[in-house]
Order: sequence, then structure tokens, then C-alpha cells
Amino acid sequence: METIAGIIKDVVSSNDFKETLRATINKAFDDRQPAPDSEPAFFTRHDVRRILHISLPTVDKYTHAGILKGQKCGNRILYSKDSIQEALKGISEVKFKRV
Repeated sequence: METIAGIIKDVVSSNDFKETLRATINKAFDDRQPAPDSEPAFFTRHDVRRILHISLPTVDKYTHAGILKGQKCGNRILYSKDSIQEALKGISEVKFKRV
């Protein structure tokens, strides 16, 4: 009784098999979808607090002052990545000087 390997060897030469396998693998890699971004589109107050290294009351203060632009979604306020980047540009660094 012949083994499957023996039958395959009779039907397909090893070079043909390697080329077919290589072409199939290359096609599979070319056709795959890129991985989606792991970063969410919107961030919660707690996420913004961690990103900007500020407290929750400061996040609320910046939102009410218009420095951070949030979007209301039900009972939550969500912040886009763009609005966080704009807020970083708008917040000036406070330096205290001795007089």
C-alpha cells in the first residue's frame, strides 16, 4: 500500500510543489487586510486625564472654558484625538517667577 506522500510525489514534482506553495503564500500575504488602528476614535474624560496628565476637575474646567472640545454622547462627553491635539497647542505653560 502506497502512502499519501508517495502518491503526491508521483503526481507533482518537488519543484512544482515548492513554487505553487510559494505563490499561494505570497498571494495570501498580499491579499491580507492591514491591521486596524488600536487607538479609539474618541476618548472619555478618564482617558483624556491620563493622556494630558491632568486631574478630572481640570478636564472639566478646560471643557467649560472651551480649551477642550467635547462631544456629548448620551450622558457622556467624548473627546476626539484632534480636539486633544488642539488643546495641547492652546494650553500655555505657566511659569512662576519670583519677584
